[in-house]
Amino acid sequence: MSKVIAAEIKALGFSPEMFSGVDDTTFDDFLDAVIEEQAEILEGRIGSAQYAVATKPTATQVKRAEKALVAAELWRRRIVVKLSQAVGAGEDISAKYEQQARQEATAEADQLVEKITDGVTVDSTGDFACGVTTSSHYDSDASSA
Repeated sequence: MSKVIAAEIKALGFSPEMFSGVDDTTFDDFLDAVIEEQAEILEGRIGSAQYAVATKPTATQVKRAEKALVAAELWRRRIVVKLSQAVGAGEDISAKYEQQARQEATAEADQLVEKITDGVTVDSTGDFACGVTTSSHYDSDASSA
């Protein structure tokens, strides 16, 4: 059973108009098929036990990874549709935006899969560092004299 639902994918900005042969009535079925496909792929990559974890933050990471995989696949399909709409030779069609969005979604999914499989539950991607310094105005040598 997938962790993501069609409404969450729609909230990412995907719409029926982006895909040929898909209309408002069949869009949910189209999304459900892509979601199930990517859920199976993710479960295969991280293992059934990790996929079934219900405790946070792992469950959240699994859901985010699944959502990113679905987005990457939908961007791939959008690129195919867009490139197939070329009318004739010599017509410039750019899928640069879609390709960049696909690469970002794939990178996010790969990063999350790595965290899940490594058992990392802390987000270490930020620029935060800390340390502790202890000082005293007393000279330890002078007090022992």
